[in-house]
Amino acid sequence: MVEPNWMKQYIGSDFFCYSPAGENPGGSDTAGYSYITANGDPSSFVYYKVDGENVTYKMWVPSASGDVAGGHFETKTVSLTTLENDYYVTQSQKNEVDGYVHQLNRESDYLANH
Repeated sequence: MVEPNWMKQYIGSDFFCYSPAGENPGGSDTAGYSYITANGDPSSFVYYKVDGENVTYKMWVPSASGDVAGGHFETKTVSLTTLENDYYVTQSQKNEVDGYVHQLNRESDYLANH
């Protein structure tokens, strides 16, 4: 799974947003995917798609030299059950995840106000 701490540094900021698949302006590699972003370079986006019991997610990985432009998408699939078992079992985990969700801004709202 994506490192969960990646997003924690952006929680509560105006620019930490989500966008549903129908509003995703990306290209063919991300068509049909929703995303969460910190609105930075391509590596600040996590694209995801739920298909039944599975979640497929994509992240832009910089090149070996750290060059973002020379990077590529890395795609992984994980089951919803695995995500729930890893991150949403105890009440403390549920409170943490739910708290993050409530702080996400819809990207269209963010863009309209900035």
